[in-house]
Amino acid sequence: MNKLKKSNKNLNNKKIKSMKSMNNKELFKIFAEFSKIQVNKSLNALDMIYNEISNGFDREFEEIKKMKFKTPPDDDEIYFYLRNREGESFLGTEVFGQYMIVATYSLFEKALKHIFSWTNKLSENEIKFCYKDQNLKKILENKFGIDYQTLNKSAEIAELRFLNNCIKHDGKVNNDLAQSNNKWQENQPIESVYDDFRRLKDTPIQFLTDLINKIENQL
Repeated sequence: MNKLKKSNKNLNNKKIKSMKSMNNKELFKIFAEFSKIQVNKSLNALDMIYNEISNGFDREFEEIKKMKFKTPPDDDEIYFYLRNREGESFLGTEVFGQYMIVATYSLFEKALKHIFSWTNKLSENEIKFCYKDQNLKKILENKFGIDYQTLNKSAEIAELRFLNNCIKHDGKVNNDLAQSNNKWQENQPIESVYDDFRRLKDTPIQFLTDLINKIENQL
């Protein structure tokens, strides 16, 4: 046991020494990639949870239909119960689907802050508010010479931001969201957005991958 502890300690010391010998560009690449990986893992976990919730209700429907009652309820009672549970299922998956959009943008925002922090080119205040649209564009242009519009999936990131804001505020499509994608109609209530989560799920990873590569070239 002591030999194992000593071996692990030596290994950790080697890792620390190895990291100390790295330049800023190498450290940026390691920690920026780590932030991106964490986002991807979290999004996959959210998708699995949603599917488990949805499939759980589906399994319950099937079990109820197969049940043998000692005092058989009439068809109307069974229909009412199933419709009521179906409503609960829809409400549960609808709310969680909206949460997934909010969580997706929150994960993207945190990863963006982490990535910028490892460039050592931004102040604390710049990092704190880097996710805001105009701030992000100015930071990219002034600090790294990057045009936001040239980044992979920049339009979809904007749509994700607008959708996140609409869900968090009044639950309706605003003008910004309607302009970002013609599938959205202004003032339309936002309800089930799981399909939009699936459509936009890979957007943060694709955007961050391109961003990391472009920033790395400027360090």
